[in-house]
Amino acid sequence: MIVAGGTYIERCITPSVQSLFGSGGRAALAIRNLDEVQLHTFYPDVRDIRANFGANAVVHPTDAAVTFEYLHPLARPHVSPFPLPRAEAASVSGSRVIRFGCLESSFVVDAGCAVYDPQGDPALFLSNGSRADHLAIVLNAGEAQQLTGTDDVAEALRRILRGQKADAVVVKHGPDGALVGHGDGSTITHVPAFRTESLFKIGSGDVFSATFAHYWATEGDEPAKAAHKASLQVAGYVATRVLPCPAELPRYPVAAMLGAPPTVAIVADGGTIATQWMIEEATAALRHLGAATVTVPHGNNQNVPLKNVDVLFAAPSTVDGWAMEAIRAAGRLKIPCIAFIEEAAVRWQSERWGATVVEDFSASLYAAMWARP
Repeated sequence: MIVAGGTYIERCITPSVQSLFGSGGRAALAIRNLDEVQLHTFYPDVRDIRANFGANAVVHPTDAAVTFEYLHPLARPHVSPFPLPRAEAASVSGSRVIRFGCLESSFVVDAGCAVYDPQGDPALFLSNGSRADHLAIVLNAGEAQQLTGTDDVAEALRRILRGQKADAVVVKHGPDGALVGHGDGSTITHVPAFRTESLFKIGSGDVFSATFAHYWATEGDEPAKAAHKASLQVAGYVATRVLPCPAELPRYPVAAMLGAPPTVAIVADGGTIATQWMIEEATAALRHLGAATVTVPHGNNQNVPLKNVDVLFAAPSTVDGWAMEAIRAAGRLKIPCIAFIEEAAVRWQSERWGATVVEDFSASLYAAMWARP
């Protein structure tokens, strides 16, 4: 399997992580135990790439390394330097190729079987002269909607399937799993996400695309079956951050959403900048995942406003604060509550009132998406 994609420096503040990955590098490492892999990538230092990803890596030169910096795994990254380095397009040919969209340039692919993950690149597979006898496209719901101009994810999938002459299209939708279509698009299959206790989201899409490519292009699985296996491998990665992926599929419970995305009320103690930042980060992340959100205003009485709310997301810091009062109100109203807690002192009180306590910020937001009465 040839993996053609970018290699970037990645830094995350919480949890504290610094690594050399990017889509290409992470995908190549992800399937190292599953497939014979050669990485093609853009990077200024050949030695760094070969030290991290093997002596047979093919490195196409750029002027500078690109860095992605995250506050947390669901945050929008800061990308540097600016302007971004540029490189000449590179040609890749082989029987099985995974192509990722890159910041510096693009790969022109000639393949028997190709999997394309645009990574936010507005250009699709065929637009740069790439070709494949068999093509699968893996992208997220936002990319699919942007590329087709429709908010109907299933219709967007069908339009991409037809317009790109693809054998299969997979549209990922975070906590709701993914939709998989093939052939004429008349049958679309839902593939679930899987629940984990912790959730390191950076690079999860890279792992999905890489393992899907292995199961579809190398093992010959039907697209929906390949996507189901890829979803399980992603669960293993986000739970442990361990790569390469294991040959034996991990086991995790299905975490499919039921019905429409929830309306989530958000409450946190204190009026500090840190508290407001946390509320804004939670709001932005939940909306990106598809939820409607409302912020519970602070008060000094028992009437916590939780009307027309499906889930409460609370971040209490004291046992007698406003967030704990909201947790009590949710318990009385039988509204599911996810409590993001970093202080052990308030954990027992939150659990006493029926909250599900989650200590990982990213995992707590996904738990709010999956919570139901």
